Amino acid sequence: MRSLLPSTYGIDSVEEVLAEYLRRWKRIAEEGIDLLPRAESTVRKVAGPGALVALVTSGERGYADEFLRISGLAEVFVCSVTLEDVVKLKPNPGPYLKPTEIMGVESSQCVVFEDSVAWFKAARPAGMYSV
Repeated sequence: MRSLLPSTYGIDSVEEVLAEYLRRWKRIAEEGIDLLPRAESTVRKVAGPGALVALVTSGERGYADEFLRISGLAEVFVCSVTLEDVVKLKPNPGPYLKPTEIMGVESSQCVVFEDSVAWFKAARPAGMYSV
C-alpha cells in the first residue's frame, strides 16, 4: 500500500511524521481547543455530586494529560487510563476495568460514553452500560 504522506504533506519518514505531529500538538496546546458544542457542560453534569468520572483513551499519557489541561476539565476526572496503563487495548475490556480498580467501584455501576464501535465492544465484556 502506497502512503499518501509524501504526496499530500511532503513527509517521507516516520521521524518526519512524528515531528509534524508534535509541532501540531504544541500549536493546539498553545492555542487551546474548541470542544464540541455542549461537551463541557455535559461532562460537568455527568460528573455531578457523588459521581466518579474517569477518562479512558488509547492515546499516550502525555496526550491525555495535556488534553485534560487545555480543555479545562482536568478537575472533573478522578483518574485517567492510557495505553501505558494496560496490557491490551480495545476491544479488550482491560482499559475500562482499570479505573474501576483505581476508584473502587463495581463495573456494573459504570456507564461508558463512547464514539467508537471498538470501545463499545470493550465496554460490554467489562460489564458496563454504554451510551
